[in-house]
Amino acid sequence: MNKKKLDPALKIVQVESLRERFKFIDDDLLQDNISIAFQYIIFLLSFEKEYEFSGVIKYSIFKDIVLQTASIVEAIISYKLQSLVKQKKIKIEDILEKEYEYKFLGKLYDISPTEIICGTIRTTIYPDIQNDTHFIKLNKVAKKCGLFDNIIFEKADKLRKLRNRIHLAGLEKRDDGYSEEEVIESFDIANGIITRIEKYNP
Repeated sequence: MNKKKLDPALKIVQVESLRERFKFIDDDLLQDNISIAFQYIIFLLSFEKEYEFSGVIKYSIFKDIVLQTASIVEAIISYKLQSLVKQKKIKIEDILEKEYEYKFLGKLYDISPTEIICGTIRTTIYPDIQNDTHFIKLNKVAKKCGLFDNIIFEKADKLRKLRNRIHLAGLEKRDDGYSEEEVIESFDIANGIITRIEKYNP
């Protein structure tokens, strides 16, 4: 069975034309992947505008748009923080809480039939910001180092919470609530954060 051709009314913007918006990102692969996600968002917007949907289909389109938008923002925050560390403009030990690693050395001696004293070596470490660092942690670090002020932090955290509704097991109500208003709000938040990151140079 031959598949139907895509309706010309639906917009498929070329990735190359979208890269210009993210030219402040020096990582070509990341720039490509963000542009691809942006391409998909534009397609979904065009799809929703061109056809009449209701119920779960309309909601799912809005959900996909919000998730992709939040993923782009999360990736750009991570990129910026890692760049600031590499450029030595911020120090890991100043922005991340220290963690501890423990090495068990074994039993030293018995206190009682049910209690023993053991030896350990505790090492203090400062974890790096990595590509898989969680959104909530990225936002907190961005605020701590001055990349975000209180207002931007609150907006970034709101976008994170919108995105986190992807975790179905943790939802406390029926998952059918993404709206066009939330899409517009997520775009507004994303634009503000990306513009801030693009211009930030401590």
